[in-house]
Amino acid sequence: MTATVEAGAKKGPSTLLVVGLLALLAALAAGGAGVLVRYQPLSPGSSGQSPQGSKEVASTDSSDGRSTYLVQYEDGRTTSYGFSIRNDGRWGITVVGFGGSEQAGGLLDHFVYRLSDTGFTVDQGAFKAFALGPGRERSIMVTARFANCESYIALAGVIYDHVTVRYKTLGMARTTEVPLGIKVEVVSPANANCPRPRAA
Repeated sequence: MTATVEAGAKKGPSTLLVVGLLALLAALAAGGAGVLVRYQPLSPGSSGQSPQGSKEVASTDSSDGRSTYLVQYEDGRTTSYGFSIRNDGRWGITVVGFGGSEQAGGLLDHFVYRLSDTGFTVDQGAFKAFALGPGRERSIMVTARFANCESYIALAGVIYDHVTVRYKTLGMARTTEVPLGIKVEVVSPANANCPRPRAA
């Protein structure tokens, strides 16, 4: 007697098994995406540079151990200070820019970023995107112009204590705020030293 096999008698994985595997893969992908969304590897680096001519003053926040440097407002002139950032994560990143909404309307504006060496002694040129591998650190010099004194009452202070960093990692564009190693405080001048009238 000859055995015959009907067409369609040989069956592959059950539909239930396939659906289960697809659900598992989707869950793993969603979990991985969640990790990437929360991934923030940047932290303050080991160096900072206070503005030239500034003086260190007592911090108004006892819980913050960073040094505070007071710089005198001179309308239209510029001041410079330095900071560094470090990649404490497991993957390399590419830093593509600095600065965000914290700069709008403050006592400093027109922020310009330049690359520097660790000791802030060698100007390494205008900012351009740079790679920052795990455990690596990079120093940046900031130059900004004093402005907008007319929008502040005399002797009101603005503290600059963080920087917005735009970066890419694993194909995703991210933005985060990184504390500076120091705090820079700018105090609005008296009426006589603000060339534009203040609102009454």
